[in-house]
Amino acid sequence: MVHPLTVVIKLGSSSILHPEPPHFPQIATLSALAETCVSLRALGHRVVIVSSGAIGMGLHRMELPALAPGKKRAIGEKQALAAIGQGRLIALWDQIFGALKQPIAQILLTRNDIADRSRYLNATTTLSTLLSLGVIPIINENDTVSVSEILHVNKFGDNDTLSAIAAGMCGADYLFLMTDVDGLYEDNPRRVPGARRVAKVRDIEEVRRLVSTSTLGSSLGTGGMETKLIAAELATAAGCATVITMGSMPTRILTIVQGHHARTAPPSPTSSSTASLQPISEISATPAATHVSHRPGVEFASPTDDSVPPHTLFMPKTSPLSSRRFWILHGLTPRGTVFVDEGAYRAITRGERDGGGGGNGGRLLAAGVLRVEGTFAAGQAVRVCVVLKKGANKERGRSASRKDGRVPSRARSPDHFADRSSEREEKERELARAAEGLSLSDAAAAEKVQKEEEDEIIEFGRGLTNYNSVEIDRVKGLRSSDIEKVIGYFEAEHVVESICEVRRTS
Repeated sequence: MVHPLTVVIKLGSSSILHPEPPHFPQIATLSALAETCVSLRALGHRVVIVSSGAIGMGLHRMELPALAPGKKRAIGEKQALAAIGQGRLIALWDQIFGALKQPIAQILLTRNDIADRSRYLNATTTLSTLLSLGVIPIINENDTVSVSEILHVNKFGDNDTLSAIAAGMCGADYLFLMTDVDGLYEDNPRRVPGARRVAKVRDIEEVRRLVSTSTLGSSLGTGGMETKLIAAELATAAGCATVITMGSMPTRILTIVQGHHARTAPPSPTSSSTASLQPISEISATPAATHVSHRPGVEFASPTDDSVPPHTLFMPKTSPLSSRRFWILHGLTPRGTVFVDEGAYRAITRGERDGGGGGNGGRLLAAGVLRVEGTFAAGQAVRVCVVLKKGANKERGRSASRKDGRVPSRARSPDHFADRSSEREEKERELARAAEGLSLSDAAAAEKVQKEEEDEIIEFGRGLTNYNSVEIDRVKGLRSSDIEKVIGYFEAEHVVESICEVRRTS
């Protein structure tokens, strides 16, 4: 018995409509995709489509001429065109799938729908229910009220990122990003005929260093190859294998999915979806596939290899993010920043690596907070950054280390004699500044700027706050037992929780 998979297929505007006016729908491609989806359904698989094209359909309906080179349409005009085109787009999908007796459903999402936890869960429940009913949901960003895709806010490039978030929402096994090339190439194959195609990617950072992703989107779309790498990064973190292949040949989807070897027994409900995806490596690395070049994180395809349809496969992470952590990292927009010391940083990252079994499990105590930036309420997302003191790492490491190798995450008791000595020294410095004609506020500001320039700041995580920005600023550096004395109530021991590590760029 074939183990049922959940397959998300993202179609860009260039795959749905002809890029040049009058932007006729590409009926042959859409019909082939519909037949592929119905065939997948007949095999027991679940299918979700993320479809762009609302603005393009509006342009087609209004028969508007192309703009002069360098000119762009106003945001209001694009939103109006989306309102005109969205109904026609879903009607076209319904007509094509209706001929095959396959029911579909329309889901329009905005960034706010994803950022709000209850609405996110409601959308996830709706998706799950539709799939259980045998319906194919068709998702698009609601461009009529949202400008995130139009303005490239939060990198929603032609729904690439939205498709990755949708894959995370429904626990997909595959995300297919349909584009106008066979896969990811080391250079633009239209300009460089001998450019090699990437067959398999295990390390997205390594492939970024090896290939050129400077290709622009079409005249209708807003995405390019870089947005597809971002989408692949999000989806693989959620345990979803991601495939880039030719949008005009949707039958390749069926061939790739059929190559997935069925397990002898269905996995348990608690098992990860990535366990069932292990055989996919056997498909893309058959003995006939002799790679021109091989690196630990990237494999290039051989020009003579025709064992499988041309595509680029991004392998899923072996330890995918949980649904909640995926939402925190990719569904929320941070409202502020909390800066922590290195002791807190080590404790948080150790807790993340150990899955909550060591350190403080992705939670931040007030004692580790250095300062707060931005205005945010309790329950909102924040960036968590570590402040690294330059030139003091070795000395601090020796003083903070223990014999068992652990690093204390709580604040040490203050040395009152040292405080008195430092107070006398500070008074002497203030008198010297006054003699030089400098105000104390100006001197403090200059000292703060100089100190910040000497420090290195790295964002390493994002989490949810238990207190607002003012309250965290008031209790920074204090023990948890002092929180109620300072702000008048006690909500939680930790000021930030559910901290998830973000990808490091250096």
